[in-house]
Amino acid sequence: MTAYVEVLTVAESEDKRDLEQTFFGLFLGTMVALLAWSVWRAVTQRDPVVALFSVYQASSTLMSFGLLGYASRYLFPHSAGGDTLTNWMVMLVSMTGALFYRSFFGSLGLPRWGLRLLDLTIAGCATALALLWAGQPQWALKINATVVTAFSGLMLLPLVFAVRRDGDRMRRQLLLGCSLLALIILATMLPLMGVIQAGQWSLYLTNLHGLMTAAVLSTLLSLRRSQIDAQAMLDAQRLIATQAEAQEARSERDEKERFLAMLTHELRTPLSVIRMVLGRGADAPTGRHNQFAHQAVDDINSIIERCLQTDQLERGAMQQRSLPYELQSLAQAVVADHPAGQRVDLQAEPSLPIVKTDALLVRTVLSNLVDNALKYSAEPSVVTLGLQAQARDQRPGILVRLHNLPNRAGRPDPKRVFQKYYRSAGAHASSGSGLGLYLVAGVARMFGGEVVYRDDLPEVCFEFWLPT
Repeated sequence: MTAYVEVLTVAESEDKRDLEQTFFGLFLGTMVALLAWSVWRAVTQRDPVVALFSVYQASSTLMSFGLLGYASRYLFPHSAGGDTLTNWMVMLVSMTGALFYRSFFGSLGLPRWGLRLLDLTIAGCATALALLWAGQPQWALKINATVVTAFSGLMLLPLVFAVRRDGDRMRRQLLLGCSLLALIILATMLPLMGVIQAGQWSLYLTNLHGLMTAAVLSTLLSLRRSQIDAQAMLDAQRLIATQAEAQEARSERDEKERFLAMLTHELRTPLSVIRMVLGRGADAPTGRHNQFAHQAVDDINSIIERCLQTDQLERGAMQQRSLPYELQSLAQAVVADHPAGQRVDLQAEPSLPIVKTDALLVRTVLSNLVDNALKYSAEPSVVTLGLQAQARDQRPGILVRLHNLPNRAGRPDPKRVFQKYYRSAGAHASSGSGLGLYLVAGVARMFGGEVVYRDDLPEVCFEFWLPT
């Protein structure tokens, strides 16, 4: 056993004692501050690792209180109880430290063999506590020092390299921190075990051990929390992306189901008409039957054409060719081509401006609007198709207005009228795809136009504005 002796004058002794008391006060104040920080983090974060660190820090603070002689001075001034309490605090620091390291490294994904080594460390600390309880303080302190030295010198750094690959982002900081911890613990324990000669520096280092360890571990816990928060944010982003993909997949599946339901429903009637005409056998089909058959074929072609156009619109595959033409002539051709075009009253202002957009796309819009108005108007009422020059937002253009009296299908829902596959409850009696007005709105937007449904008028009214 080696003793360190220093001879001082009375004045020097008092000055040194005052300096030491100031240092010890700052030291214990810092330890208490770190303890308060750890307790606050444990309460706010509800993290069991931080909670164990709080217990470990509390034990270290009490151990420092005993090592600095305050336990003997204030709690047991006339007995050896202060030394006994200090011995217990040393053992508890080792035990709580071992429990903390197991929880800390376990949260970083330490393999099972590493956890078993930490379990052996905990068992060694428990053995030292049992010996101290049995009245063998020398053996208890010796075993405790051996376990702590073995942990810091042989196990700590290998455990750092054994954590899972997810810990790579803090692996460098973890290696640096644990290397510093290992040096601190070894520098503290080796003189106590008699491996190296103790000096004045070892006395101060023993007192600084708890503070330096607390500072290093607090930094590592902060880094760990940052990693947990970053991983939580990444997991949340992945979850949102997965949910978005799942929603997109559900939407796509629902879209296909609605499309197939629409085709199944809308093609059944015209195909039945064709089958009826063909099933007459030797009987020659009458003109009325021929008319029904031709109308059925036209309905099928119309549904297929609108499906193809909708697909092109959604894929951005529609081609635009801007050529000058007269909108009135195009409207007249659309009305003339419709089987019920005689019910349309075309009213156009004289001297309408020349339009320079894609005539085929505008014809698609007009054809769908005229077909919609004729299909869902009361027969034999007249559908009015008006053309007039109108500027919007200082851009010249032409306003196309169609209005008609509603039939048994009633008026459409203004909130859903341009939605894909939408058809009002009363409209299912007539053949249709539910794509016409959806297609009209999409095509109108392509060349900067606009289509609206006016639900503030007594008649069913659609307005289509086309820039010139």
